[in-house]
Amino acid sequence: EDVVLYVLDGESFQNIQKELIKGRLEEQFNFIKKIPIFDSLNNIEKYNIAEKITIMEYNVGDKIIDEDNPKDNETMFLIKSGSVKIEKHNKSLKTLGENEYFGVEKILLDSSYPIESHLTVRAIEVTVCYKLYKKDLIEAFGIGYKDILLFSIFKWCILHHTFFKDIFSEKYICSIFNSFKLHFYKAGESLYSDKRSNKRIIVVIEGNVSDSESKTFVASRGGVIGKEVIMKNEEISKNLVAYPNLISLESDLSNFTKTFSVEHTFKRTITIMKRNNKLKKIPI
Repeated sequence: EDVVLYVLDGESFQNIQKELIKGRLEEQFNFIKKIPIFDSLNNIEKYNIAEKITIMEYNVGDKIIDEDNPKDNETMFLIKSGSVKIEKHNKSLKTLGENEYFGVEKILLDSSYPIESHLTVRAIEVTVCYKLYKKDLIEAFGIGYKDILLFSIFKWCILHHTFFKDIFSEKYICSIFNSFKLHFYKAGESLYSDKRSNKRIIVVIEGNVSDSESKTFVASRGGVIGKEVIMKNEEISKNLVAYPNLISLESDLSNFTKTFSVEHTFKRTITIMKRNNKLKKIPI
């Protein structure tokens, strides 16, 4: 009998595949542009990430990361849609949603940082995530991938902070970044130390800082501690502790002086308000 056939030859099939891949990469590229910590990357760098990410879908209740059976030790997750709950020993710590991320500590830290506790991440609705492996970042950016990612995170944190963005202008942000060092704190560890300066500026990369006395949160991801150091020349509080774990970029004012005097890039003064409401200009 008469038959109607739809014929797709090899060349046409390959063209369709190319269009699908192109569309998927464009979608992933547009998603990467929404993630705040990638703001400082140029379009080529963002596209390099878009090429590497792997899409995963999770149902309600699925454990994306299991604290009792940790895997994906060098993987970062970017939430495309849905939401997840981060737990520790069945206690809810925080909820993350669309365009947020988790697992960045596994990308930034190596075995020299002894992370003793793991967290469970559970989907609380149908959730789509992009997985980004450390090896993919190394392929995209080389062995300097950490500095590239840290600088992007640092710049976003500083320039979106209402106080610090007026002091650390974008023009000098690269020189400022060079004076900061990466630090890791275990759960409950104090940020106050007798071994180094306590007149420090602390940028929270991941984790939370709480006040051990009042039991209140002081700063979380993206937060900056140290306003009082600049305003009042005070030390950071002895009550500040990491909860549960903390990754931060830290520097003290002596590091600023050293960095700027060498590079000759910081040629302005910082105007600060003293307690008596009088303005005082301090060149550094």
